[in-house]
Amino acid sequence: MAVTDSELAPQEGVSSSPSFSSSSCSASSRGRGGFGSLKGKGTSTSGLDSQNPQVRMAFRRARAEWRLSQALKRQEESGEEKIAAAESQRAPEQGALSLADVQKFVEAEVSRLEELKEEGWRKIRDLTEKLASEREEAAKRQAATAAARKQSLQVSTVETATQQEALLASLGPSASSASASSVNCLGALRESLLSIECPLELAEAFEDAQVKCQSIASGKERAEQRLDEEATLREALFVSTLDDQRDEVTRLLGLMREQYQQLHNEYQ
Repeated sequence: MAVTDSELAPQEGVSSSPSFSSSSCSASSRGRGGFGSLKGKGTSTSGLDSQNPQVRMAFRRARAEWRLSQALKRQEESGEEKIAAAESQRAPEQGALSLADVQKFVEAEVSRLEELKEEGWRKIRDLTEKLASEREEAAKRQAATAAARKQSLQVSTVETATQQEALLASLGPSASSASASSVNCLGALRESLLSIECPLELAEAFEDAQVKCQSIASGKERAEQRLDEEATLREALFVSTLDDQRDEVTRLLGLMREQYQQLHNEYQ
């Protein structure tokens, strides 16, 4: 609201002070160029010293509006100075970015982050497929080892049975007839030895049976040793496979952790 000369002029019948008060004059004249110009409009008194309440109210309103306009002006000037300072700090070759440039930059960054995310998931899928393939290969190797062991046990059983049959055949017809009625090799051997009446023949048969039994025992020991070696080899292979899988899982977890940290840093 502007203050006119008629509003600031003394009213008829209202006595006005011919002099300015020291406090109002000093507050309205020092540091405020706008209110210093109000006294140059043909008025000899300040609006605050007027006896008319409407004049004083209008003067206060005008002073408040003027202060508000000055504050807004200073704020705009400060904002323009900050923008100019920020623009001056930019690289000369970079220049000011327009809204379209900013939008393109944001779209490019989003696209790059999407590509990084897809690449990270692709690596994780590849590592997962590789780990599954290695587990399948390890399972196949274990199955092949178990099948080979089973076949070896079958062959060893056949060899033992052949040796028992050869032992029974070497003991003579009586032992063969006794073996036909008994499934226990030792029982048949005992019966064949008891059927011999001549001491010399019994001693020879006993020595021969002892040699055959030692041969069977040594064959059994060799079979047990071979089984122990196979078990040790299988255990070592199993431990080695577990170690390889542990290393692979550790490496996979490390890569997944790196991918997660990279994506986390990118989206921050």
